[in-house]
Amino acid sequence: MKSTSTISAPEAFYRLFQALPAKERFAAARYILEDEQVRHHFKIPNEVTLAAFAEDKHDMPVFTSMDALGKDLLQ
Repeated sequence: MKSTSTISAPEAFYRLFQALPAKERFAAARYILEDEQVRHHFKIPNEVTLAAFAEDKHDMPVFTSMDALGKDLLQ
């Protein structure tokens, strides 16, 4: 019996992607995110990402516990 259901190419790609082991999915995602057309279309990196990279990480507080973080957030 002939099947009448069809899926789109993007859905087929995604199903194949989901079937990969996690390590291979992350490697594939890295290739996709490094693609210039994808980066341009989704505006990667965006202004928020660029601002985060520009922050001086030495000026950021380091918390040794969730309680310390909570106290700082509530100040």
